[in-house]
Amino acid sequence: KGGSFLAKDIIMYASDEEKKDALIIEKAGKKGLINNKTSEIIIEPEYLDIMAISDKHEDGYIVKNDTNKFGVIANDKTKVLAEKYEDIKRVTGNGYYVVVEEGKVEIIDKSGKVILDTGFDSVEEIQLDNYIIIKDGKYGVINKQGEIIIQPEYENIKFGTVDSFIA
Repeated sequence: KGGSFLAKDIIMYASDEEKKDALIIEKAGKKGLINNKTSEIIIEPEYLDIMAISDKHEDGYIVKNDTNKFGVIANDKTKVLAEKYEDIKRVTGNGYYVVVEEGKVEIIDKSGKVILDTGFDSVEEIQLDNYIIIKDGKYGVINKQGEIIIQPEYENIKFGTVDSFIA
């Protein structure tokens, strides 16, 4: 039912939640996922790499295909984001993803709609509608509308309590 996977095919747990949800498998150099409880295949072993988005398998997986493009697959096997990005990561908060497409960093939602694109180098963290960004090696904060809350001129910034920051 779940395919023929031997213990040697299992390379690591894909979820830290009691290390019981999903297992990354590797067959013929390709990675996939099986449900550790039911042995059902979650994702066929067809990717160069698979990374859990969070410690809950329900949040889905970032996958890397043969052309080194990244996408997101949900736990129910549906494609959330097509495999067309140069890089992708989910940053804490709001279900948004930080992607690199054609060398440009953007924040997008699950539908692929661009939420924010303002020429920053990286997004480190999202809290409510504020984003800690890096531009030219310096940290700053912008909001969902792209307005600068804190100029990118600090060595590091962390979120404090709601609407406060530690720089």
